[in-house]
Amino acid sequence: MSAFVGISDELIGAVEMSKSGDRDVAVYALGIVRDGVITGEGPTTRGRIHFSRALDVQDAAWCARILTAMAMADQPVSRAEAEALFQINAAATERSDNGQFDDLLAKAIVHHAASASGLPVPSRTIALSPDTAIESWVKCWNGSPARCAASSAATEP
Repeated sequence: MSAFVGISDELIGAVEMSKSGDRDVAVYALGIVRDGVITGEGPTTRGRIHFSRALDVQDAAWCARILTAMAMADQPVSRAEAEALFQINAAATERSDNGQFDDLLAKAIVHHAASASGLPVPSRTIALSPDTAIESWVKCWNGSPARCAASSAATEP
């Protein structure tokens, strides 16, 4: 069953439907996830038991879904999005996500830092996938952006 069943689209709908790829919408949505982690209440916790200051598999899935929304798939992770993930990380004193959030956080930070440094990065869908190792991005860094796109396309399902 999906982690999103029974939760209204008020949170994620704006991100997925955004035609402009407005990363401010993603930052706002990540803020709602953060608030849910802090209080244990809100649209990301509806329909399930969620303790305050706890981060679980569904919270990590919300963050991944927000960051990989189709409208922003080809944009690098922004500094504001990275900062929002750091806020979620700081808010979560209890973890039951099997390391999913830490994996996402590390990949998002490297994606932002590499892009900000002028290095080519794979699309968010590839880069932030739990199935993609950060080390695989070296193909992008040792070649051209076209080589990066080719290696990303080869690993897409």
